[in-house]
Amino acid sequence: AAGISAAFNGEPGGPLRTDTARAMLTPVMGANLGQWGLGVGLQGEGEDFRFWHNGVNEGFRAILYAYPRRRQAVVIMANGDNGNEVLGPTRIAIGRVLGWPGSEVRTITPVAVTQQSRVEQVG
Repeated sequence: AAGISAAFNGEPGGPLRTDTARAMLTPVMGANLGQWGLGVGLQGEGEDFRFWHNGVNEGFRAILYAYPRRRQAVVIMANGDNGNEVLGPTRIAIGRVLGWPGSEVRTITPVAVTQQSRVEQVG
């Protein structure tokens, strides 16, 4: 992630050329599967642009998130087939510290629901 981010930002001396990193992080057109670059998922714009990649092997789970313009990244690995249960919450906790979008604390405010409003919502 560090090498791709550095090359993407035009920093010399890394393992990739700038044009290679930028090609990797450019959405592939025609793939109606969301935003994908060359081997990585892509999300966001500007400072909030990020790339990600996950890994799954029997007994292990992993995820990489990198914000190249912020020069921030995290790799989270878990032992166990249920490791996905900790990857998301861990990324959100780290994102709150680093100010990543989608990591904000969500407050759910309960409201009273009348029988009539339930009937109107369900139909």
